[in-house]
Amino acid sequence: MNISKGLRRGVGGVVAAAALLALAMVPAGTALADTNIPIDQNANTTLTIKGKGSRLRGHYFTAMRIGAYGNAQTPTVGGGKLSSVGVDSSQVDAGGVPANEQIMQAMKDAYTTTSTSGSLPSGYGNNPVGAVAVTWLGFPSSITPPSGETADTTSNSSSAAWSGSLRKFVTTLTKNTNFKNRLADATHGHEVQASTTVLDDDDTTVEFSVKQGIYIVVDTTANHGTVSSTTIPASIPMLASTAVVDTASTPNVYDAFSTSPLVKLGEVSVKNDPLIVKKKMIDPTTGNASVGDTLTYMIVSKVPLTTGFSHYTYVVKDDPSAGLTYQGVTSVKFSTDANFTDTGIEHTLTGSDYTVSGGASSGAPVEFNFSGSIINFTQGTPSYYNDYIKITYTMKIDDSAREGTQLQNGVSLTHSNDPGNPPTGDGGTPGDGTTTTIDNSGDSTGTVKTYMYGFSLADVDKNNHATYLTGGEFQVKQGATVIKFKKLGDGTYQRAADQTAAVDNITIFDTLTPAAGGGSGTYDLAIGRMRFTGLAEGTYTVVQNTVPVPYSSLGKSTFTVTVSTDTATTSVPVPTAETPAYSNSHDGWDLVAEANWNPTTDPNHYILVQEINSISQLPMTGGAGAILVGLVVIVLLGGAGALFFITRRGEKSLSQEI
Repeated sequence: MNISKGLRRGVGGVVAAAALLALAMVPAGTALADTNIPIDQNANTTLTIKGKGSRLRGHYFTAMRIGAYGNAQTPTVGGGKLSSVGVDSSQVDAGGVPANEQIMQAMKDAYTTTSTSGSLPSGYGNNPVGAVAVTWLGFPSSITPPSGETADTTSNSSSAAWSGSLRKFVTTLTKNTNFKNRLADATHGHEVQASTTVLDDDDTTVEFSVKQGIYIVVDTTANHGTVSSTTIPASIPMLASTAVVDTASTPNVYDAFSTSPLVKLGEVSVKNDPLIVKKKMIDPTTGNASVGDTLTYMIVSKVPLTTGFSHYTYVVKDDPSAGLTYQGVTSVKFSTDANFTDTGIEHTLTGSDYTVSGGASSGAPVEFNFSGSIINFTQGTPSYYNDYIKITYTMKIDDSAREGTQLQNGVSLTHSNDPGNPPTGDGGTPGDGTTTTIDNSGDSTGTVKTYMYGFSLADVDKNNHATYLTGGEFQVKQGATVIKFKKLGDGTYQRAADQTAAVDNITIFDTLTPAAGGGSGTYDLAIGRMRFTGLAEGTYTVVQNTVPVPYSSLGKSTFTVTVSTDTATTSVPVPTAETPAYSNSHDGWDLVAEANWNPTTDPNHYILVQEINSISQLPMTGGAGAILVGLVVIVLLGGAGALFFITRRGEKSLSQEI
């Protein structure tokens, strides 16, 4: 008999199903068909927990008998397998002595709490486990259920392995104070520790040498502190039965039923199935953005196993850095896959299925709390257990964001882990009941980084680059739109989060001036320098509107600056979101120096904007030379026209006089 369908980590530590599957147990003394098997009540047999090292390593398990085998039979034809086994609750201790009244009462209470009749049936007053066997076996039985009871014929299904009458009985029993006390008593319980050195992917076992019968197996690791410095979650209990050993001189071991020959008695299989919580930025896909942009994220977390819990804590938390402000939920859905897409969507949740709190200011955490309804996450068909919750929501880069201070936000999941100490209400807030937190705020599965960029210029004398100038005014455009900036310090300007605000000469600027120098603020620059920050990748046009006095307005510059995460330059051959490539195109006068640079090795690079005193300082070669020649021609033609006008006027006057 394989009592367990598997264990699950992250919901309650080690978790197992409680279906009795094909075990046709009947109370001791009941007449049985086929051939009787003389049971050796003193013989030990093995009860084995099997699983991967990552699930069992270092864990302690305690097994306590709640029912002894009273009789057993094998088919007259085709022996070697069991046809039926009787169980008796009156002898359950490790030594085979009668149960004391306390543990017997715990089993009686668990039965009456679970049963529809609210009482033990006639003839089972001191054999509650026998009553369980004939009532909640999980499949149609030849044994008639006791009067007043309805047989639970679903407990042997994989879905009912985590629910139903049998599971409720086991969970109720193990929450009983008397049961807990008896489990902790080494006289009655057998405790075994799994290997502490087995590798994650290795198959391993935990083995008990015990008397024959029905056992409750509990993960008692929490009684020993921690494993690998990680808080150990408790287990929901496992119900398991041993093989049957007869009294022959060479004992025969019956480890399967003829009706279910592949289900081995005395073995519990443990599955690894950890809860997950992970996060990704959905938009923009480039991983970079400007101040004021809205970012869209998706969190994917697993729908938990809630067996054994009357209430459950399930809180997903986004913890952003300063500079990010929560905006709202786009959608919350169930999905059958764990991808950051909409494939496999089964059901869209509404606002009544969860609550959202926090996120009211920059850097404020926001919590998505499913605790009020997680127990009921079986809305329709199929059940959403083992599926995924996908939360899509937005955040905005606000004015407190700063270039050079990485924008990032991590995700964590706080969930119940101990059915013996569940939350006391539907609110299920952390701290109410025992919880575990999966914190992915420090790794790539849960932390999303957002990058912003900037560039600098210095206004200098063309003949002396050591002479820095103030008074020049500039604008930065993206396309035809002038970008508005907030002044962070003398010469330092950051893109304003609100680009619709009216221009305010105190806080928001669309015309920018180089630093005057002498400031003491954190973001003050030296005289003649400017810095534009809070920008995403893209191409920006810098327009000089005025020049410093007394320089010539003929030298006003217009040029572009390009920030790219995928187009290489000679300085940055492999650009990324973290290390983009920068380049700028020279203006028509060739007064803007240095075409590209590496922001990683030269983060304080300044694009030099050169100012001239006279037209003679304009270059005479290249495109600028052609422009200058055209200007001279226009000037000369204008002069010729004026001379011609004066000459004709003089001629006219002379003729009039004649």
